[in-house]
Amino acid sequence: MKSVIGFIVGLLAFLVSSMGSSLLLPPGIFITFVTAIAGSLGLLLLLGYRKDLLKHTGLSVIALVGSFLVGFAIGEASSVLPIGDLLPNINFFVFAATAYGTFMGLILHGKSSWVFFLTVSFIAGIVLTSILFLLDLMQGQFWNGIDLNYIVIMSTLGAVAGFALGLYQDRHERRPAQQTA
Repeated sequence: MKSVIGFIVGLLAFLVSSMGSSLLLPPGIFITFVTAIAGSLGLLLLLGYRKDLLKHTGLSVIALVGSFLVGFAIGEASSVLPIGDLLPNINFFVFAATAYGTFMGLILHGKSSWVFFLTVSFIAGIVLTSILFLLDLMQGQFWNGIDLNYIVIMSTLGAVAGFALGLYQDRHERRPAQQTA
């Protein structure tokens, strides 16, 4: 059940933070940092990660920026291949979401959890990206100067990370109860 809650919390935390920062700040790189700070705080607080909150928020901001760079690098590298215009964008989404979910797992649960978070984030990234592109949500639209693609990207990263963290909590909480029964 925490996986569903994590998905919703991640989606809403980054949706609200990206929309709020887009409304209040001019376009640019600074907006990504503000979105990452506010979204990370919301995600961490609502999922119960209150210990070392400031440190984890700072690391989450670094992870989000690093995930963007990983996603863009893979997306741009795949754009030189004769595979069409859509696949580089799909690659960006999948790999940025995978990287962010994996980084958040490493930050909060240590290096022993990396395989779990890599696998879950990759699968969730593929599923969510498929839904986004099947629904044709990435159209390069703007509303009152707000880049709606940016909001979709940030919400996707938050949703994937939230889902992976929630699923890990589900799995981790049930294991001791099953062993004692």
